[in-house]
Amino acid sequence: MAHQLHVTIEKNMMVSMRDGVRLATDVYRSANETGKVPAILLRTLYDKGAAERTAMAMRWADAGHACVV
Repeated sequence: MAHQLHVTIEKNMMVSMRDGVRLATDVYRSANETGKVPAILLRTLYDKGAAERTAMAMRWADAGHACVV
């Protein structure tokens, strides 16, 4: 039986960079965590929703990390 993931995803949050450019960002978090947690940043040029990135982000979030793509 597969493990049930408990992850909250916030899609397309616009995050401002120092140079003023705004980047569409997806944030994956454990649905069970309420406080501060370690964060993992995944940078990509294209397709932040690619299956392999989404799968990694979901696993890390389920393990208690925030994952920002």
